[in-house]
Amino acid sequence: MELKKEIRIYFSLTKYHDLLNRYIEDRNWRSDAKALCLEILNNKIDAPVSRRGKLGVKIPLQNLEEHILDTWYGGPAGYISASIDWASKSTDKHKWKSYWLSKETKWVAFVGFDCTFSHGIFYPGMLMAQAKYVYPDTVEQINSTDLTGKRYQRAETMQFGEMIYSVLLIQT
Repeated sequence: MELKKEIRIYFSLTKYHDLLNRYIEDRNWRSDAKALCLEILNNKIDAPVSRRGKLGVKIPLQNLEEHILDTWYGGPAGYISASIDWASKSTDKHKWKSYWLSKETKWVAFVGFDCTFSHGIFYPGMLMAQAKYVYPDTVEQINSTDLTGKRYQRAETMQFGEMIYSVLLIQT
């Protein structure tokens, strides 16, 4: 194995460590999701938001011409902009604000094991940095799925009649 130096852009989760720690501790999440998020958070790492790639949003900075924004980085903006787009097609163009700017909103994120970090730590940290949007009240982590009497531990495509499912299933 050869190690290479790589320039990347990071979001400073460590800057929000104490806020994120209190946020996670105060949530009434399942113990597995809470434990995973606290374990990751306590490693005091920052989150990379760029990587080398050809498909994606290019980063227009010197020495990063071959880099794109990481898909996870766009998550909160995607959720919020999809809500803005939805509201723009209704009679109340500002309806999105009643979801994303209201303390009354209860955001429940149903995620697979591999998305627990993004919805439980990364997105809340980015939204805390903006200091105006809500972040997940609950992160429901799904650890495994048993569709045919056996446990799966890799991405597989399964067909049941005319329905085809492409799923990531984690063995517990």
